Amino acid sequence: MLWEKFHEFYPTGMKCTAFMTRLQGSRYVYQDNLGGLCSECNECGYEVFGEITALIKSNINDEIIRKELLANSQILRRYIRRNFFKQFQILSTGEAQHNSCISHCLRYAFGSCNFSHPDTCFNCEMIFSFFNKIKEYLSSELYEQLDVSLDELDNNGVVLIVDYKMKIVLQIARETKKNWYGKRGWALHTVLVYIKDLNLNQLNVHTFDHWSDDTRQDAWFTASSLHAALEILDKKPK
Repeated sequence: MLWEKFHEFYPTGMKCTAFMTRLQGSRYVYQDNLGGLCSECNECGYEVFGEITALIKSNINDEIIRKELLANSQILRRYIRRNFFKQFQILSTGEAQHNSCISHCLRYAFGSCNFSHPDTCFNCEMIFSFFNKIKEYLSSELYEQLDVSLDELDNNGVVLIVDYKMKIVLQIARETKKNWYGKRGWALHTVLVYIKDLNLNQLNVHTFDHWSDDTRQDAWFTASSLHAALEILDKKPK
């Protein structure tokens, strides 16, 4: 947000209300009702980290740990917004290149990379460590439902997580929900399939991404994506 950037450079300057008042009538237009936008639209800053901040403030009582986690969340927020995409390796022809860090390999994301990904870069490791540390200090009631479901898996069952990841448009813009959902683009839908290998006592996770130029994101496409994922599985769950 403009106010956050202004306050970062001028911490002793005018207050938020005065700042927003000065902007009225200029080329900047304030729009509310931005809730419900996907991570792509709000540039990883409006909803996702806002909920993380609220979670930390309401559930972690130790002041030192709370301040540390809040500071780290802001560092990671800036990294994801400003530098994460810079790690993608793309030729001038538009062809994506292999990256040994799986989080930065676009070829792997689109299912066209046959190389191994043995490395985890420093920044990605920070992200994983950050969420692991949050989990240490949160009540198990906030996440135990999925853990219990995974622990109870056997050779005859799977755990499925089905949801839309994002909608991709030609130009990223922060808009109200009404304008955003009326815009043409691509819908990215994902099905995560958790299967347990009892012999090795480990979880195998399969990801099925489905793209569509129909941006309605309705139940029919969700059901179709789930059906397609189940048909591809070699061993069907009972």
